[in-house]
Amino acid sequence: MAQHLFAPQLDALIQHAQSLPAVVGEENRAALLRLFDKLYEIAACGEDERRELWLTAERGAIEAFGDYEEYLDEGDVESYEEFETLWRDYYPEPLKWYPLTTMVYRDNYSVFLDHKLVLQITSNGQEEFEYDKTDYVGAI
Repeated sequence: MAQHLFAPQLDALIQHAQSLPAVVGEENRAALLRLFDKLYEIAACGEDERRELWLTAERGAIEAFGDYEEYLDEGDVESYEEFETLWRDYYPEPLKWYPLTTMVYRDNYSVFLDHKLVLQITSNGQEEFEYDKTDYVGAI
């Protein structure tokens, strides 16, 4: 079962995942391929078996955005009101929409979330780092 993430948490996950998009490990690969199997029910658009859909994430409570004390200690804000304004500037709407795009090209499976490559299985077998992607695959 996918865990529930609020928009600030999902944005942090996207930012982190795009630095190491390679999916390694049979369990993680199998989970991602199950996502592709489910998406085959959606008609492909364009080339490379591209499928697109939109996901939403709730803005959530201000605690999902961050810890006020950390922002204060780092000098990012000078008051709680400024912290709240920053939160609302980043997430003005109660829901944030994210485009999800999947593509398959020559046995390479790629997932883009918010137009950023976040997950990829490559056919060349060359992975940069062994890194557990369970949280990322499960979030989608």
